[in-house]
Amino acid sequence: MAGIALVLLLLQANFSHAQGKWSGYIFGDAYWFAAHHTKKFQGQNGVWLRRIYLTYDYDIGDNFATRLRMEASQSDFTAAATTMQPFLKDAYLEWKCPTAPSSLFFGLSASPTWDEIENFWGYRPVEKTPLDLQKWGGSRDVGLAARGFWDKEKTFGYHAMVGSGSDTKQETNKNKKLYLALDGKVAGWYVQAYGDYENNRDGTPGSSWYTLQGFIGWKSEGGRLGVQYAHQVREVTPAPDLRLDILSAFAVKKLAEKWSAFARLDYHADPNPDASKITYFGLSGSGATNVNTAKNTLLVFGADYSRAEGKVHLMPNVEVFLFGKNGSGERPKEVVIPRLTAYYKF
Repeated sequence: MAGIALVLLLLQANFSHAQGKWSGYIFGDAYWFAAHHTKKFQGQNGVWLRRIYLTYDYDIGDNFATRLRMEASQSDFTAAATTMQPFLKDAYLEWKCPTAPSSLFFGLSASPTWDEIENFWGYRPVEKTPLDLQKWGGSRDVGLAARGFWDKEKTFGYHAMVGSGSDTKQETNKNKKLYLALDGKVAGWYVQAYGDYENNRDGTPGSSWYTLQGFIGWKSEGGRLGVQYAHQVREVTPAPDLRLDILSAFAVKKLAEKWSAFARLDYHADPNPDASKITYFGLSGSGATNVNTAKNTLLVFGADYSRAEGKVHLMPNVEVFLFGKNGSGERPKEVVIPRLTAYYKF
């Protein structure tokens, strides 16, 4: 933490006269585990900070800009108590095309996998989007990316990337991950088609992943709706390929000037071997409560009360994880978590 603080102080001293901008946000919950399939977690309660961002954006000039973003978070109660350790979330150079609404990125930047869908959902402080939550990919990657629009009216967009496939970590092999998202926005409607391919994942020969995803959403002053379907194939030689499917839908309704309501359902149609890695739920990966070999359904619903021109949000909500029968023929008990989520930005 001391080293990060020193870097930030040096940035402030060197760039205080320049055209730079500091920003950030924090969100976390007061939570209670009203039900859980692991008996020792039943009744667990407390407060945690699930995400802290501090961002510095700097306009270098001559169509070049850069971003440096730090992230920190507290682990959930299943891990040993440790001090929060910040790490780099974004570190890229952007070149803005002077003749078209497009940019090129070099370095650590957002991947196309769920960036736009997360913005449309609008409640990342409450919960991740389905592919993020179920560990189907990463929100960031190190590499080269192009992002922008095909037309000056900014109706049809694209986001393409060639990355290492290592998220925020360093590259350890010669393999690459290819991403492409194409989208359109017309009269309140938003549509996106997405695909990615990663050969020899984690440097393992014959272990290749590819993902296909479609999203359609509608937005108005009174609220928004979204439906998402995704299919992923994990080729594992010599074992049979693993095929996963997710169907998700959400609705957000504006109730009054400062109040909104939201609800979401995610149906994971196949057992996810990474389900026990989902953070902040304490899900089991072994024994009679093994969720890795069971289908799962997530329900999220709540309300949003905003103040300070939308910079502060208080969101009472409930998350429910339901499970089918696992490989042992057991049905893990549901997980039910009432929470008060707080989100503020600056």
